[in-house]
Amino acid sequence: MIAHAPFEMARGPPTFTRAMADVGQVAWLPRVATAMAREMPEARLPVVGIEAMVSLGDLPSSEVDLHIGVAAEGPGIHAEAIFVERTVLVSRKGHPACTRRLSRQRLGQFQHVGVEMVPGRGARDPVAAAYARARTERIVAMTVPTFATPAAVAAATDLVATLPTSLLAAPEIRQELRAVHGPVPDHAVTVSWCRHERTHADPAMAHFRALVRREPLAATEVQRP
Repeated sequence: MIAHAPFEMARGPPTFTRAMADVGQVAWLPRVATAMAREMPEARLPVVGIEAMVSLGDLPSSEVDLHIGVAAEGPGIHAEAIFVERTVLVSRKGHPACTRRLSRQRLGQFQHVGVEMVPGRGARDPVAAAYARARTERIVAMTVPTFATPAAVAAATDLVATLPTSLLAAPEIRQELRAVHGPVPDHAVTVSWCRHERTHADPAMAHFRALVRREPLAATEVQRP
């Protein structure tokens, strides 16, 4: 149990609006909720998706206090790497092309479900970049704004999807899918804790950040000096 927070409660319970992709909402948020119930039961935690964060004005606005995901950039942004999230290419169980180890040529013939959280913003696709570096073709037949949707589509069709490993920890997702074995381009994302200067020194926010830091969010934590 932590010591009493060095912030005043007279104005009501503290509220921390947090932005994260759906994979974080499924894989990490339950642990944060448990810690909050134990150590900050008076706090409130509205959670929004990445598209909503962008539409609200991103971290510089007064609408979003925290973001866990790919590191944000810009004036007044503080980003702290917390863990490395690896990805895995998955198909449905019984996929006819996945009965044996694949060649690079056969891998390039798959049709993929891609994730584009904020269409039209010109964001770089890191999975596409990994395939380009490996000189492996990647045919994207469909794009969706969340990670849970590619899992559902891959489980029901012959399309494949690249998913974060933490999402596959959910039993209802893992039981429907299998990893594709072959020369799949290696891909990982460094997930960061991001906030704006306007909340950086706020005592209530610092208290909440300390709580979240103590909760292991993934097996591969970033090593600190």
